Amino acid sequence: MDKETRTFSEDIEIRVNEKGKEVISGYAIVFNQESRNLGGFVEYISPEAVRDADMSDVVALFNHDQNLILGRTPGTLTLETDEHGVRYFIDPPDTTTGNDLKVSIKRGDVKGSSFGFTVKANGDVWEKPNRKGDPYKRTITAFDKIWDVSPVVTPAYVQTDTTVAKRELGMLKDQDERQETEALELENAKRKLKINQEQEQLTLKLKLMGKTLKGDK
Repeated sequence: MDKETRTFSEDIEIRVNEKGKEVISGYAIVFNQESRNLGGFVEYISPEAVRDADMSDVVALFNHDQNLILGRTPGTLTLETDEHGVRYFIDPPDTTTGNDLKVSIKRGDVKGSSFGFTVKANGDVWEKPNRKGDPYKRTITAFDKIWDVSPVVTPAYVQTDTTVAKRELGMLKDQDERQETEALELENAKRKLKINQEQEQLTLKLKLMGKTLKGDK
């Protein structure tokens, strides 16, 4: 399965743990929150989506850069699920990347959190909009695997990878268009049949009236 990424503009923070060490904390996944328009659709993540997701080996990266590793489960990265979403706690390394990131978060230069994931087969539900031109709605109900969580500089949905979802959306739109075309053709066929039946009934009525008039004479 192809990997997707999503970013949330939830503030991240520096916390001091029970050992007196600074850790990086934020929500990588937020439940039941409508995304921005992701290119023809908006998205929600159901709380049940993480229930059976594989989160056994998740890496913490800065800006999804594999060269900027901050932590890894189950040792230096902890993931906790609550009613709001999935929160991460990173025990950053004593490196230039780790120390610089802590400073940037404290300054407010790094604010967003992102995560990489794959969705199970049939692990999402699409809803067609009520009004033409409005975005479709996608609800993710089952992740296959959470690959990484990342503090990010720019918390914007427009910078996420939605290739997989857009491909699925394209197929869904094609299917909807075919169904609309078939429904329109069926409606036109019914209309023509009704008109033909009405014309036949009128013709028969006129014939009967003609016979009646001849009989009166």
